[in-house]
Amino acid sequence: MLLAIMLFASCQHAANERMNKEDFEISSAMDNPCIQCTQQVQIELASCLHSAGSDQSKKDACNTKAAKDWTEKCGAICKPSIETSNDLTIEIGAPTNAEKSSKSVDSDVKMTSAIDGGVALKETCSGSGHLRKITVNGVCYSQMCCGGQWMFFYKDVGGKRVWCTCNLGESWTVSCDGNNWIVGCR
Repeated sequence: MLLAIMLFASCQHAANERMNKEDFEISSAMDNPCIQCTQQVQIELASCLHSAGSDQSKKDACNTKAAKDWTEKCGAICKPSIETSNDLTIEIGAPTNAEKSSKSVDSDVKMTSAIDGGVALKETCSGSGHLRKITVNGVCYSQMCCGGQWMFFYKDVGGKRVWCTCNLGESWTVSCDGNNWIVGCR
């Protein structure tokens, strides 16, 4: 039961689970080392449970071993790369594909891994052009995978920084890895 809860927490970001800084997991791609490690522990657990048959004490021992194995083998891999001294509440949506565009790039749009307040989320990803929504301490931002990292977007308008938040109601065209992509700030 403990292992099921741990595995649920380690891969649940696509279902928009709320997470604290300590629980934030990197699981944005199927080739993610965290997911691979977790799956290996699950395979070993399934084999152990099969061998245990109907003996509840053996099943309990399998679950205890799997929980220990996950902590030892996968715990460090599944930790986030978040740099901040404040407590964070993070909610991540499932990745979707961005739309390629022949429109010219909005030259005033900038990409960054850090958002207002100095919060830097250095999370790796694969598949340039994937989009997702990420809510950090109640503010929803649009992000795109570019250059192997999830990036935020902003532009300075009239001396004020405007972020590509989920409710801005605009679409921006950005360049990433040789393609132009539409990022929906809505």
